[in-house]
Amino acid sequence: MKIVHRLLGMALVFCSISHADAATKDAPLSGEVVFACDYKIELMGAKGFRFAGAGTNGKFITNFFGVPDAEIVIKNSTGEIIGLAKSKSDGSFSVPVPKTAFYQLLIDYRGRKIDQVLPATDAINKQQISVGYFGSDEG
Repeated sequence: MKIVHRLLGMALVFCSISHADAATKDAPLSGEVVFACDYKIELMGAKGFRFAGAGTNGKFITNFFGVPDAEIVIKNSTGEIIGLAKSKSDGSFSVPVPKTAFYQLLIDYRGRKIDQVLPATDAINKQQISVGYFGSDEG
């Protein structure tokens, strides 16, 4: 359990939004909530986390794991709640939302709260948003 609590010190959010049909009022805002960790995939899998991919940090490889059951509130540019979602076991989520200039994502995972504003143009380009990192030397 100690490892899980320390993992909450970091998370990443991958988001995309598709507005292919200009006549459509709502479009799916979808993405993936993940955290970065240096622990081995097998160890994290045994703790119930699904491997979401890997990236490099200098000469080191960093693993990303999906954040299950994160509560996601999406607000529009006026602060109105326009969507609610809960991430799946792999950290993914999808919720239809009306078009707006930007989206505010409020993510709550076991008391760890993340507040991220994402312009619609960035959401279309599937931006990766880093809000922290967890190194194995901290555990």
